[in-house]
Amino acid sequence: MSRSLTPRRSAAEALAVAATRRQAAPELRNPPLDYAYDGSFEGLLTVVFQVYDRKAAPNSIQPLGAVQGGLFARPVEVDTDEAAAARVWDGLLRYMDKEARTRLFHVFLSEDANRELLVFRYADTAMRAGRDIAENYTDDNVRRVQRLAQQMYREKHRMEAFVRFEKTADGLFHATIEPDFDVLPLIAPHFTTRYADQRC
Repeated sequence: MSRSLTPRRSAAEALAVAATRRQAAPELRNPPLDYAYDGSFEGLLTVVFQVYDRKAAPNSIQPLGAVQGGLFARPVEVDTDEAAAARVWDGLLRYMDKEARTRLFHVFLSEDANRELLVFRYADTAMRAGRDIAENYTDDNVRRVQRLAQQMYREKHRMEAFVRFEKTADGLFHATIEPDFDVLPLIAPHFTTRYADQRC
């Protein structure tokens, strides 16, 4: 009779392991759809939620103001649902670390023409793999996310280093900037703390 060298798990340990096991993304077996949303990051996360709820992969994901529908196709308009968006945002941590998840937000801010589909594809690939895919550089989506995140970081650093404020006649401080990407949400905390004692 052979005996295993590994000790048996107790029932409680087995349940804990099963609870922490990552669920794979549901199969998207319905016909693909075109999705439209309000253009916010929370709206995009709501679209990701709806994709899995409807089990219909996206042909396209477009902001409402820029929707280009086909001859017969009408995009599905998705209203932003804060609870669903938070559920997706928190759920992504089961498949990637915080840094990888933050890169998805940076991709959204990059204003890349295909950013919505890129965010979806990256998240979907991570969920199907059941693990973080941040170092899988054989995947085109991973490389594109990494490249856009690096460009966002450089632009953020450039703005923080070179933006100078001028004092106006009424005592307010003002700076005119033209960033290459939407880095304002990323640089605002820096300037808020740097100029906390001044009126901007």
